[in-house]
Amino acid sequence: ARTLRDQALAAGQNLTLVIDALPAEEKFIRPIVQQSEGAITLLTAAPDFQRYKGFLSLLDVLVTPNTGPMHMAAALGTPLVALFSNWSPSDCGPYMDPGRYKVLRAEDTPQPQIGLAAIEPELVASAVMTLLRDTKDKAQHDHGER
Repeated sequence: ARTLRDQALAAGQNLTLVIDALPAEEKFIRPIVQQSEGAITLLTAAPDFQRYKGFLSLLDVLVTPNTGPMHMAAALGTPLVALFSNWSPSDCGPYMDPGRYKVLRAEDTPQPQIGLAAIEPELVASAVMTLLRDTKDKAQHDHGER
């Protein structure tokens, strides 16, 4: 989160980084929020599928491992950075316009045996910044053609 915040500020962007967690997960997430030095906003809410779909649809980019939220975001068309370890995106998605997602795989790092932890924060932040730029450029291009 700190790396992404710093890259965004260097690019002249002010990002709001959010973790949306269930109330029972807060005790696990709170230390991450504290270590982010103010870079992360924590939202907690009781399970509500409609609220969660609405939340995902509002995001500029979702960073997530290969889990249900990845598939939900893909179905909603939300740009995403998908983190994989021991799975192939060709087997399990995300199934959406390839220009709207970036896949980062532990297997493409020097230490794939440590799983998702092998994917460096700088790599994730760079993927987010690239995706934000690319989707913004495409939106401006599409809007200009109308």
